[in-house]
Amino acid sequence: SIVTTVIFTGDWSLPVKEAEAANGLIDQGCDVLTCHVDGPKVIVETAEKRGVMTCGYHASQAALAPKGYLTGAEWNWETPYRAHVAAAQSGAPMINFLRGGLKEGFVKTSAYGPAV
Repeated sequence: SIVTTVIFTGDWSLPVKEAEAANGLIDQGCDVLTCHVDGPKVIVETAEKRGVMTCGYHASQAALAPKGYLTGAEWNWETPYRAHVAAAQSGAPMINFLRGGLKEGFVKTSAYGPAV
């Protein structure tokens, strides 16, 4: 069976709490970590040091975890930038809200790591 455990650190970027959360989850037996923070570096590196698999966020963190990196979610900034540039070139009003996912090309998955 699969169990998902979530720890809220109460902040988007607090490396000490992120390391404590990652170590706490690993100590509880978690074998794969992922996160939703501004900078996943601490969590990815902690998982790698402790021999736990990880998934990244924002951009590929494969270089930070050469043994345990599985994949991740990356923002594809090309898609919204193209929409903004096209609007500016056509004289359309400034775009102030865009929404999209995989289907619309706003996000993509990182390349699979060697552990996959």
